[in-house]
Amino acid sequence: MAVLLVGFKPYGEYPENPSEIVVETLDGTEVEGVEIVGAVLPVSFRAAREEARRLVEEHRPLVAIGVGLSPRRVDVGVEKVALNYMYSERPDADGYKPKGEPVIPGGPDALFATIPVERVLEALRESYIPASISLSAGSYVCNALMYTLIYYTRRYGGLAGFLHVPLPPCTVARLRKQLPSLSLSLVEEAVTITVREALREAVLRGD
Repeated sequence: MAVLLVGFKPYGEYPENPSEIVVETLDGTEVEGVEIVGAVLPVSFRAAREEARRLVEEHRPLVAIGVGLSPRRVDVGVEKVALNYMYSERPDADGYKPKGEPVIPGGPDALFATIPVERVLEALRESYIPASISLSAGSYVCNALMYTLIYYTRRYGGLAGFLHVPLPPCTVARLRKQLPSLSLSLVEEAVTITVREALREAVLRGD
């Protein structure tokens, strides 16, 4: 019994990826008595799909949460929908630029997050963490990871979802750009709260 937490390595002009830092920090810790298994992937469509499937099949997690960087977000985005669609004008870490291919051939056009998105949002705001529900995870690697996690966790009765988070202040300062930011401690707290609410939902559904 485990929680699977998946983040991404740095990419593009951003020297740090908060999802990598938080996933590595939480790896091996426990929430509600359940161990977190952390994994960090390259920003790669192939890795997002192949590794996410392998990790889900290996661990059969009660809950799987993906976390990704969204540099222009002003808050934590609790994603509601993942599309079976990959499109990008910029290459991923492997140089791949999909032009409309499905994440999983033959899969549903879209999948809703199976974690309790609305309750997660409430819990985040009750903890004074800026957050909102997002209805589009885009068509880049984060969306591909979210779709894959939802698709495969359903086979084992697990719940899955995704959070988009802003840059940490240290990165914004280093870049010398006017970009929104959120402290790593708040991002870590947001992920922990999301995991906690998802585990509680998993217990309720188990009853």
